[in-house]
Amino acid sequence: MFEFAVVSLLLHLPLSLSLPIYDSSPLLAFDDQVRQIHLYTESKHRSLFLAIYPNGTVTEEPTQTEHTLLELKAIKPGETVILGVMSLLYLCVDSSGQLTGLEPTLKTNTADCSFTELLLPDGYTYFISAHYRLPVTLLSYSHFLKLRNTLPIETKAAADEQQNPDWFKGEVDLDSDDPFGLRQAVQYPRSPFFHMDR
Repeated sequence: MFEFAVVSLLLHLPLSLSLPIYDSSPLLAFDDQVRQIHLYTESKHRSLFLAIYPNGTVTEEPTQTEHTLLELKAIKPGETVILGVMSLLYLCVDSSGQLTGLEPTLKTNTADCSFTELLLPDGYTYFISAHYRLPVTLLSYSHFLKLRNTLPIETKAAADEQQNPDWFKGEVDLDSDDPFGLRQAVQYPRSPFFHMDR
């Protein structure tokens, strides 16, 4: 009887002392689908960040700036788009490998602006054009390290609010089909609680 109790205890012991598996939710795979990062590359003599400017110029910067802050977003399995957070332009590549920033319109060829990410064992990433199969290169450097943002983020909407603060104090037309103006070409966050008379 005693041996039966010991065997039973030993069989149940691993189950009772097992630890839970942390981060095992299948939803955690969707945790980081839009990533704000800086794309960094280096050689022995130089270190550079990829920058997208509002005029569409794609160039390098020696340090992190608001123009080097990029947003990577998966558009379908295996394909990513890269958006300049301040310029609101997508990184695109043409058939000759020239990088440019383009607005997200219907005329923008999405094939020119989507990339396949190839993660290397050393932590660097290659971005290959999904359409032309050309790598994203910055002064002959084509491998990038994705660094987290360390700069305070000021969005374009916040900058517009500082330039034109009266727009945000406008009245909300509650009789309208669109009381918050969500159908405008440029959308700004508005809440009736921000503009209530107390």
